[in-house]
Amino acid sequence: MIFYFAYITRLEIGITLRCRAAYNATVIPDDNLGNFMYAVIMLIDQIINIYIWTLLIYIGVGWLVAFRIVNPWQPIVRMITDVLARLVITRFALGKV
Repeated sequence: MIFYFAYITRLEIGITLRCRAAYNATVIPDDNLGNFMYAVIMLIDQIINIYIWTLLIYIGVGWLVAFRIVNPWQPIVRMITDVLARLVITRFALGKV
């Protein structure tokens, strides 16, 4: 890591303030932090990916019900559409209702 700091040097003219970049050798870059951030980003990516696939399945089931290919009064179809609706239609997705 590079740290910027100011130091004062005395010259015959007077006191001047200079800034320079210095590498602090005591600070070792933490590779575990990079691995942790990568893991967090991958987790967020997987959550978004699962949400997108759930949304696409919900749209597909909605089309099947709308075109009367699937009977919405069957218990298994009603259960699937109810679960998908609860997963897809949330306050987060709809915003302020």
